[in-house]
This record gives sequence, structure tokens and C-alpha cells, in this order.
Amino acid sequence: MPKLNLNQFDETEDWEKSIGQVIWCMGQLEFLIYEWCFHLGGVSLRDSAIEKRGFRARHTILVRAISESSWPDHRKQDAIKLWRRAKGFSCFRNIVAHSPVITNRRTGQVGIVNARRLRMNKCRLARPRA
Repeated sequence: MPKLNLNQFDETEDWEKSIGQVIWCMGQLEFLIYEWCFHLGGVSLRDSAIEKRGFRARHTILVRAISESSWPDHRKQDAIKLWRRAKGFSCFRNIVAHSPVITNRRTGQVGIVNARRLRMNKCRLARPRA
């Protein structure tokens, strides 16, 4: 198992930009949920989505509204498929936003450790040397 360097790494600026772009894209998806809810159900549906905590809850409201809309079935299916992909992106965003960024001392490779895998004891890291 390679030792991991928990100190700063050379490509910090590139990683900061990349992580920032992921967070920015998620913000755009959040805004789009409000726009779609407004389009499908007006102010009350949009406000219901705004009041929910977390992307998953807002996503559920939106998908339900799409399913109950008067759109043709093929359009509903395409929209639900699109928002399912957005939900997958939100899972990726959570890993990026809530997990440590590390480098491999031997290769210099930079990566993100999925904190959930750490919590569930599925990922073992070497302890840094004192």
C-alpha cells in the first residue's frame, strides 16, 4: 500500500478550479430544479422545492411533477432520464465536496478519498509518518 502525503501538493490551483467547477455546476442544477418546478407547477411547486432540504428531496418533487404532467410519455421519459443523471452528478459532487484530497508520495498522483468508504471501513489508508 503506498504511503499517502497529507500535505499540500503542487497542482493545488488546478484542483481548486476543478472542484470549484463541480460545485458551481451543482448550483446551476439546483437553480434549474426551481425553474422546472415553476414551469410545471407554478409558484407553489417552486416554493415547495425551495423549502425542501437537500437535492434528493427537491429532485423527488420535480420527478413527481414531471410524471404527473400532461407532457407526452416520451418527453416525460427523456426528462426523468435527464434528471436521473443530474442526481448521479449530485452524488459525485457530494464525494468531491465532503472528502479529503490527497497525493500519493511515490507517484505524485492526486486523488479524492471517498469519505463514506472511509466511514464504512472499506478503505484503508497508511498512517502518515510523524
